[in-house]
Amino acid sequence: IKNYRTKIQNFLNLLFVVIHLASGQPARGTEISGLQYRNLVSGQRALMIIDNCLCFVLKYNKSQS
Repeated sequence: IKNYRTKIQNFLNLLFVVIHLASGQPARGTEISGLQYRNLVSGQRALMIIDNCLCFVLKYNKSQS
């Protein structure tokens, strides 16, 4: 289980770098910290696979943070 969790954490770290570098202007910390990779009670995930492409939607409202 520890090996699996390590691999997941490494994947998430690399995914963060890809999102940060490949999406135009880098997101602020407050914007990217709300990025969810799984569904939670508080809301839907922001990472999805659509037509074999990894897509993400940053939901950030300046007046609500």
